Amino acid sequence: MKKKPVIIAVCVLIVVLVRLFTPYLGRPFILYCDHGERKGFILSTSIKKIDINSAYDPCLRFVKYCPKLEMIDVSGYSEKNLDHISNPNLKSIIISGDCANWSSLNKCTELEYLDILHGNFQTVEDISGLEKLRVLHIVAPASEFSLNKLNELKNLYWLQIVCDNDIDCEYFSQLEKLDSLDLSTYGKITGLDKLDSVTSLILHHPNEEVEKDICGMDSLRELKVYGTKFSDEVDIELEEKHVSVKYIE
Repeated sequence: MKKKPVIIAVCVLIVVLVRLFTPYLGRPFILYCDHGERKGFILSTSIKKIDINSAYDPCLRFVKYCPKLEMIDVSGYSEKNLDHISNPNLKSIIISGDCANWSSLNKCTELEYLDILHGNFQTVEDISGLEKLRVLHIVAPASEFSLNKLNELKNLYWLQIVCDNDIDCEYFSQLEKLDSLDLSTYGKITGLDKLDSVTSLILHHPNEEVEKDICGMDSLRELKVYGTKFSDEVDIELEEKHVSVKYIE
């Protein structure tokens, strides 16, 4: 008779471990994560934010099983598989470092904020299905970085792009809700005059040719320029259009 409680306890322990460490055999109900200031076992149904600092963090593969998860910060030098974080409930994602399966982010259908930092992200096509996205920050070191299909993110309100190659604003000229734009590149910036909704613009060391395009931005109300200064003629024209201009060295 004494063996029966022991057997039951062992069986319960096995079930818990299976549910905890093998999501492929069922949805885990409890996770062990470094959850902000909290660290330890947490109910998967109560987690709203997760910080993951390594591709080997066991919590990474459980992200898609957290029904109330809204925010995730993924970092680390090793390549992360983004298929693990394709949770449709996520509203905010910050990713730094190299990743595999970038297009898996399209499964995060409620996503509103996306920050991509210093990784191997190469094309906006991989996130072109994020219809509810409002804020997008991209720091892309890849020399072949592509903005193709950026115009499909119709709800985009704030866009920041940092890259090494040229930026052609034609790729996001159809975004009618785009209000704030921050561009940084050592290449050329063209097509700013095609943007009809941008009211706030930040430029980092822009090329000289950009002056004419800026004067053609009828919706512009605020301009910050880093690393250079435009001609007096451009300053006068912008002042006449009631554009507030600030130069920062």
